[in-house]
Amino acid sequence: MGMLSDFQAFQNSKALYLACKKLKLPLFLKDQLLRASSSVALNVAEGSGKWTGKDQKRFYSIAYGSLRECRPDSKPNPDSTPNSKPTNAQPKTDCTPNKRVTDKT
Repeated sequence: MGMLSDFQAFQNSKALYLACKKLKLPLFLKDQLLRASSSVALNVAEGSGKWTGKDQKRFYSIAYGSLRECRPDSKPNPDSTPNSKPTNAQPKTDCTPNKRVTDKT
């Protein structure tokens, strides 16, 4: 696991999985949360081993989708419905990657 030990995204995804394991939730929710959080770590790890940017992007995109599945606020936001008025609330922080891998092939 040499290269992955220095890869911060992988370390963060492992920490996410371990934190999810400690949560006390109904079994059906915990099962889904553990599958989604492990998918983040596994896809980040697999993407880091790919040679082309296109392959990396594919796995990182899957990991990002799984990460969004783990978010407790992933349900529809009532402030974002077409009939609602905008609020002055601060935007929620997001875990979007700072740098995206681009396909160079």
